[in-house]
Amino acid sequence: MQDIKTLHEITLPRLSEADEESLITFWHKLEKDRVKKGDVLVEVQTEKAVTEIESDIDGVIVKIHKKRGEVIGMGEVLVSIAVDDKGESTSMTNQAQQIDTSVPGQQETQTTKPSFVKASPRVRKMAKDLGVDLATITGTGKNGEPTVEDLQRAANNVRSAETPIQNQPHEQQRVIASPSVRKLAREKGVDLEALQASNGNGRINREDVLKFAEEKEHPLQKEQAIIKVEPVPEANNGQIERVKLGGIRKAIAKAMAHSKQTIPHVTHFAEADVTSLVIHRNRLKEVAKAKNIKLTFLPYVAKALISALKEYKELNASIDETEENILYKKFYNIGIAVQTENGLVVPVVKDADHKNIAALAKEIDLLTKTARDNKLTMDQMKEGTCTISNIGSAGGQWFTPVINFPETSILGIGEIIEKPIVRNGEITIGKMLPLSLSYDHRVIDGVIAQNALNHIRRLLEDPELLLLELE
Repeated sequence: MQDIKTLHEITLPRLSEADEESLITFWHKLEKDRVKKGDVLVEVQTEKAVTEIESDIDGVIVKIHKKRGEVIGMGEVLVSIAVDDKGESTSMTNQAQQIDTSVPGQQETQTTKPSFVKASPRVRKMAKDLGVDLATITGTGKNGEPTVEDLQRAANNVRSAETPIQNQPHEQQRVIASPSVRKLAREKGVDLEALQASNGNGRINREDVLKFAEEKEHPLQKEQAIIKVEPVPEANNGQIERVKLGGIRKAIAKAMAHSKQTIPHVTHFAEADVTSLVIHRNRLKEVAKAKNIKLTFLPYVAKALISALKEYKELNASIDETEENILYKKFYNIGIAVQTENGLVVPVVKDADHKNIAALAKEIDLLTKTARDNKLTMDQMKEGTCTISNIGSAGGQWFTPVINFPETSILGIGEIIEKPIVRNGEITIGKMLPLSLSYDHRVIDGVIAQNALNHIRRLLEDPELLLLELE
């Protein structure tokens, strides 16, 4: 009797708070390669950074499920690795016969049953819950893959062929959902047991219920919408260039759309007279340069913003939509939007409230260079609490910056320009900095946002007052 072999699947984990998919950028291993735990298998690009996925087991690669350049969703299988029951790798010969894919309790009556059936994580989980062997199903999906409907038909056939046992307790999988979500499900007539959580933690949220209810009411809407879409007409003279939306540009498009669709944006505008700040910065610029510090206006803006975040906690928060809670954060990680050749990225200055102007200047400069060299790590882009977007370097003034989800505010700054202003009853020339504050109106009221913007403006107009914000 042969040793029973098992098939171990490595799936794409959640690599960022917002992204649900990644782009395969490079495979370090190929099919039939022997790998050890900790070996780098593949590089994926998600949320504008490249991340390495390692093997968590010793074995031999049986199948690579996604090619370089393809997109993979969170939870989907990246690679299948053959191992034996002791964790040792199988030989590639006869591995199909060695891998045990039988359902517990089922007699092995099929000797030619395939050892592995390609299916989505959702279908695999549903098959496990229903006790259905995927190898016994004729799939009707793409490339013959089994679908949810195939599973439901198979499960119904099994139940109809069996004699029901009366009064036998039926063990059900516990449904995780908040009281508000359960109430919504009752109102929409949705059975929570029929849903699959979309957020990766097993908890069903409002979006899952609403999406299921919509599909139940209009089951053909999605297919009809796809059929009705007309392709963009191609010009016969070659005046249209078609470029695939992918990589960072796709991540930016998805993040921006998600933020605008989820968050009710409101933007307030102001103008700060930073004449004194310009004098202060110019006086220290050469001193900082001698210490290898590039002193820009961004560190001053960051200091003013942090002070406002401490005073108005609503701007340094996020919403937990699953539990319907507002999370007020008592740490201050400031994101700095950086334009690169590949698109917009947002590296994060961690614990920015504990850093002085010089330290902020050095870290902002380092993160900016790292971003433009396309060497940012995922850790350098995580856990931001508020973001600064500078359009001034491109000659811009006021604008409506899009909030970096799941944050609740973003501060935009424009180009400092000279304008005639009234100071102490006299007309003079002032150096004016445009300020644009976008905020989440679900959390932040207009008066709070305006007070916060006034706070930022007041500090930027008085450098001595700003420098008192030491910690």
